[in-house]
Amino acid sequence: MGFQLRQTDGSTFSSSSWIEPDGSLTSYGNMEFIARPLNLHTVGEKNFQLIGVCYSRIKILM
Repeated sequence: MGFQLRQTDGSTFSSSSWIEPDGSLTSYGNMEFIARPLNLHTVGEKNFQLIGVCYSRIKILM
């Protein structure tokens, strides 16, 4: 699970966690998770990037 926030100055902050089937957790800090937007979805006047593939420096998350 991961998220990426965009600051008002355009910079980003990200955080993510990898959860193994046995429940063990590995947390990743800022910039260890990279989200690539696949397309843009508009609701009213707001635009949202839909993320389909996420990358981590340690594991590939799909």
